[in-house]
Amino acid sequence: MVAYVIRRLLQAIVVIFGVIVITFIISRVIGDPVVLLLPPEAKLEERLYLTRELGLDRPLYVQLAVYVRNVLKGDFGQSFRHQEPAIKLIVERIPATLYLAIVSTALSVCIAVPLGIFSAIKRGTIFDRISMALALFGQSIPVFWAGIMLVLLFAVKWKLLPSSGYGGPAHEGDSNAGQRLSLSASVSVFVWQE
Repeated sequence: MVAYVIRRLLQAIVVIFGVIVITFIISRVIGDPVVLLLPPEAKLEERLYLTRELGLDRPLYVQLAVYVRNVLKGDFGQSFRHQEPAIKLIVERIPATLYLAIVSTALSVCIAVPLGIFSAIKRGTIFDRISMALALFGQSIPVFWAGIMLVLLFAVKWKLLPSSGYGGPAHEGDSNAGQRLSLSASVSVFVWQE
C-alpha cells in the first residue's frame, strides 16, 4: 500500500511538472507579450527595454528554469491584462468556482440518482431506453459545444436566463442572482459528465 501511494505521488509530480512545462510553452507560442503590452507606435528602444525587463532576452531553458522556480514558490507572475498578481485573480475567483461546483454537483445528484433508480426498477422499458440514450448523448457531445449551445438556447433564444454573471450566496434575495446561477449550474450539470 505504501509503495502504491509513493508511486502515485511520483506520478503526480511528473504530471504537475508536465503541466508547468506545457503552460510555459503555450505562453511562449501564443505571442510576444511585449507586443501586447506596448502600443503599436512604441519605439524599438522601448521594446528592447521591456523585453530585457521581462527576462525574454534570456535563453528559453533559463526562462523555463525561472518560471518553474517561481511557480514552485507560488509566484504565478503578473497578469498582463489586469496588471496585478495572477494569484490574486485566482484567489478572487475561488468562491464563485466552489459555489458553482457545489450547486451543480447537488443538482446533478438530484437528477441522476432518481433517474438511475427508476431506470433500474423499470429495466428494459421505454423510460430506461430514453434515459440511457440521454446519458449516452450527454457523454458523447463535446463539453465546450454543449455549454455554448445551452447558453444560446436559454439566454439568447428563449431569454429565460441571463447569459452571464454571478450573484453568489450573498445575493440570494436578488432574483437575477438565482437566474444567473441557475444557468451556470444547468450548463455545468449538463457538461459535468465528461
